[in-house]
Amino acid sequence: MADKPKNVASLFGDVEASLSRFLLRFLDRPEDVQDVMQEAYLRVYEANASSKIRAPVAFLYKTAKNLALNERARHHNSKTSMVGDFDELSATFTERSAEFEAAVAEELSRALKALEQLSPRVRQVYILRKVHGLSQKETAEYLGISESTVEKHVAKGLSTLMRLRQDD
Repeated sequence: MADKPKNVASLFGDVEASLSRFLLRFLDRPEDVQDVMQEAYLRVYEANASSKIRAPVAFLYKTAKNLALNERARHHNSKTSMVGDFDELSATFTERSAEFEAAVAEELSRALKALEQLSPRVRQVYILRKVHGLSQKETAEYLGISESTVEKHVAKGLSTLMRLRQDD
């Protein structure tokens, strides 16, 4: 594989529609499909950059399925645990310690510095998708760009932010 990233991007483009339908079988919320697909793409991209994947389509589907099942379990667990922990959670928010406030401020500062490392367009797309929760289609329409460009910008943003976080 001479140009690994191009091959993975091409692979993803070829199976995007069928992978989306496949993931709908595992996810309760259709809005999670694009996020799981992007995360799967990023993981396959990174794995392909470090070693040769023998069956990239199978690897992509398996990765996506595992992520979808994890997301489904996380979403299910958060719904049930939220009810049981409501009183405890309420007390936590009213009794924040100075250490907690400092830790939150530090984490927010690091996140903002990392976002500043992204190019302006990638940062704009990333914030619309991940902070404001716009769908891929809504983001594309809002910015007047294609959905595939939105997808590529989010993947690039995720990749850069993950690399910066590892460097910390």
